[in-house]
Amino acid sequence: CIFFAAILDGCDGRLARKLGVESLFGSELDSLSDAISFVLAPAILLYSWTVSDFGILGVAILALYLCAGLFRLARFNIESNQEKNVFIGLPTPVAAFFVTSFIVYQEWLEASRAYFIFHKLWMIILIVLIAYLMISSIKFPSFKGNRGAGHFSLYKIFMYLFPVGLLGIVFGYPIFLFMQLWYIFYSIGTTMLARFNSKKI
Repeated sequence: CIFFAAILDGCDGRLARKLGVESLFGSELDSLSDAISFVLAPAILLYSWTVSDFGILGVAILALYLCAGLFRLARFNIESNQEKNVFIGLPTPVAAFFVTSFIVYQEWLEASRAYFIFHKLWMIILIVLIAYLMISSIKFPSFKGNRGAGHFSLYKIFMYLFPVGLLGIVFGYPIFLFMQLWYIFYSIGTTMLARFNSKKI
């Protein structure tokens, strides 16, 4: 359902623009849908999966994830001067996909050297880290811009790899997880490099 919501989230704005029915009301409904699909739903899924075993600490960690996700959506709505090609902070759909990937690919991860990620401490660190990335000032490339022919485009790369990711789901390989890891580390790296270069100047 989270995956299906992400597909619809990528279509609603484009459909509204095509039909000429964009409105502030629709924008607020879109944010409400994002809050339910990519903030509340993953938190409930994580809690029912394993975080409920963490007791009150698990509830507190998921509350932190919820607050960070809602903060990210609220900040997105009020920042009218956003750069078209980037998001400030990890987008909530990517955050939702990332944390739920560990559930989807649990069998593969447990059979690999990454089994330690399911330890209580590592799961807490992971959720806190994703919450931090959502409220951070790190710039994450947007799929909405930079689609011109002949230009480097993350959108094109993801569209080319998307069928491969679907095959990965069918055969149990965590391709979507690797794509998300690449997106996150690429964004952190480019942001840090840009800040380093600006300080040198």
